Amino acid sequence: MVGHPHCIFRYKEAGGRSSLYLEIQGRIELVPRYISGYYKCAHNPMADAIKALLDFMKLRPAALLGRARQIYTAMKGNPAFIRPTISMEALGAQIETYADCIVEASDGSRKAIAARDRQGDVLKGMLRQLAAYVEFVSETDVATFTSSGYRPAANVRTKSPPLSESIRKIEFGWISGEVRVKAVAIAGADSYELRWAPRPREGIPDEWKTQPFGQTREYLTITGLTPGTFYLFQVRALIGKQFTDWSDSVTKMSK
Repeated sequence: MVGHPHCIFRYKEAGGRSSLYLEIQGRIELVPRYISGYYKCAHNPMADAIKALLDFMKLRPAALLGRARQIYTAMKGNPAFIRPTISMEALGAQIETYADCIVEASDGSRKAIAARDRQGDVLKGMLRQLAAYVEFVSETDVATFTSSGYRPAANVRTKSPPLSESIRKIEFGWISGEVRVKAVAIAGADSYELRWAPRPREGIPDEWKTQPFGQTREYLTITGLTPGTFYLFQVRALIGKQFTDWSDSVTKMSK
């Protein structure tokens, strides 16, 4: 903690990272990272401090809207959170804007869907910033935290081992004939390529389908697979101007 006649700087783990907050007359503000880098602080948060589950970042529109309304209802007028970093008026207005966009996008218009997704990203950003505030105020108080409408994340995250050296996960998609592939990041790689083909009875496939992608943080969605068919998946990386060899195959059945 760094003191000042009119304010206090505090470091605290929130949103999965160490962030700097500025407290002025009881109001807590998140300090931008490019500014927080100039400050050093000896404050070490308690290891059992409660963290918010940020699963709403991956929810579909209707589910995201429902979660946002749940949090809004719990936070509005909550005496434990009297000075939120996102005002309830602003959050409520964004929720209604997003709800309208969901209705407009129901006709399948690309323009309306794009507008819905943009407003969804805005809403997610507000919920994430508000989650950091809730973590800061609640610290280790479970009752206070749960009164916010947020869900606590598990204290220990068990990371499952990757399927191969180049493919971390392959999951079924939302619809039949769809899978989601997540690759392992390779040091120095500029981009990647994924290829897949039905698994032959013997040997290697004669024809592959290939899709390039630029980063490994998100899943790559593959569609048009035949349900009940086993597929082989391989990945290679582009480092400089040269591709690596294709990785060993990972087999997954489509459904």
